[in-house]
Formats: sequence, structure tokens, C-alpha cells
Amino acid sequence: MVKACIAAALFGLVVMPAAAQMPGGAPAPGPGAGPDQETRRDVARLYLVQRMREALALTDAQTLKVMDLLQQIDQARMDHQAAIRSLATSLQSQLDDPKTPDSAFSASVESFRKAQEEFERQMRGLESRLLALMTPRQQVQFLLLRRQLLMQSREEMRGGGGDRRPPGRRRR
Repeated sequence: MVKACIAAALFGLVVMPAAAQMPGGAPAPGPGAGPDQETRRDVARLYLVQRMREALALTDAQTLKVMDLLQQIDQARMDHQAAIRSLATSLQSQLDDPKTPDSAFSASVESFRKAQEEFERQMRGLESRLLALMTPRQQVQFLLLRRQLLMQSREEMRGGGGDRRPPGRRRR
């Protein structure tokens, strides 16, 4: 059932927009246009759930709970990013105003640090809830999978694409 839900969601998020751009469908968006942020986040989250399901052999019940927690994590990240953008705008305004007293800078730095610490605390709590859903073996597998995915992501950001083979199967 969960596989069917994931497959249907991926179909709806990836295949349908592509089909709409085919000849006879809706016109393709202009250059540089792509799926909106929300769709990309949904696809990334579903990809992560599927990778976790395969690598950790999650049960259907675990998978549904993981999907919910990953959505909460995503929402917390978006909320934090919005708060940090707002704080950064305020900080820049203070820097641009030569009359801003040092006490205002100190208060802003403290607000920024508190927001960051609160976000980190919230992430630790959500990760603890995520790990609590798993067996000890799955927890270890999750930590290794997360490490692998982070390394791939960093490599892709550098333009290298990364090695997609699992650890232990790589050439030396």
C-alpha cells in the first residue's frame, strides 16, 4: 500500500507535469522555469523516503511515520529560513544605518543566535523522534545512509556528480 502511495505521488509530481509539456499538451514553461519549490521538496522527500525504505527495510507503518516526520522537518527548515531571512534583512538595515548603536548590534546578534539554537534544538528533537521509530540496526543504517546522501549532495554541488554506488562497491 505504501509503495503504491509513493508511486502515485511520484507519478503525479514528476510524470504529469512532463506529460503536460509534450506536444499536444500545455505549452512548456519559458527557459529556466521548472517545478516550483514545493514540488521539488515533495519529490526530494519522497525520494528520501524511498531510499530509507529500501536501505533500512522499513515496514509500512514505519514508512508512514517517517513520511510525517520528514514533512515536519521540512516545515521547520522552511520556517527557520524565513525567520533567518527576516533577521538578515534587519541586520543589513542596521549595518546600513551609521547611527545604529552597538547595543542594537548586540541585541540583533543575540536574536540571531537564539533563532539558530532554537532551530538546532528542534532538529535534534525531530531526529530523536525519527530514530525512535527504528530498530538499533535501522538507526545505524540510517546514519550511514544520511552520511552517504550528504556526501553525494556536496559532490553534486561542487559539480562532480558523486559516486552513486553504495560504500564497499566503489573502485579504488
